Amino acid sequence: MVHLNMTNTTVNYLNSNTKNIPFFLKLTHNLTKAYYGRGLAKEELLNFKGALEDYERSYSIDPSFKLALSAKSRLLIRLGD
Repeated sequence: MVHLNMTNTTVNYLNSNTKNIPFFLKLTHNLTKAYYGRGLAKEELLNFKGALEDYERSYSIDPSFKLALSAKSRLLIRLGD
């Protein structure tokens, strides 16, 4: 299940234009990777709270993207949580 903050306009557009589903799936995949990548950057900058939030956001968008879950787990182990 994908959870995105979308406006009603976006939802209506997607519902009325099924040909745009591939675009939506690509957008979802790109958002997943973007949050994951930003999490990695925040972790490098020692912003651990921000990194965890981005890993969680990435995983919540696409639970099949296991890299985000493993990055979160790795960081929690690093922090001793």
